[in-house]
Amino acid sequence: MATWNVGPFDNDDASDWCDRLRSTDPAQRTEFVEMTLSGAVSHSVEITTARASEVFAAAAIVFQTATGKPAPTTPYAMVVLTDNDGIEPTPQLVGLARTALKILMAGESAFRRKWAGDVEEELALESLERIYAGLEEQLS
Repeated sequence: MATWNVGPFDNDDASDWCDRLRSTDPAQRTEFVEMTLSGAVSHSVEITTARASEVFAAAAIVFQTATGKPAPTTPYAMVVLTDNDGIEPTPQLVGLARTALKILMAGESAFRRKWAGDVEEELALESLERIYAGLEEQLS
């Protein structure tokens, strides 16, 4: 997997997931995002580094649609965030995204293992934490 930065859309796995989201009928996009997040929360799928990247991207999409603010800015984020029609950031979806991110922040998560010891480890975690905090504000 190629990773080119620390943001939610900055790797091949997230990019591929975003391509699948964009090819999904807008009427089904909320369900697509929800399935990605709920798979992580319910532990019905193994949370590999690839899955963690998809979950991070899904949560960033929820953050952007709920707040109108872009997720951490990267060139690919602008492509993704201009085409998120059909995603309804309900309180339940926002809560699900927060819970999924909390799982990614856990000490032994695939996300944490992926970045462990990397020079950009703190930046990657900060990127995730900013989205988590922004989602928390939406539930207040």
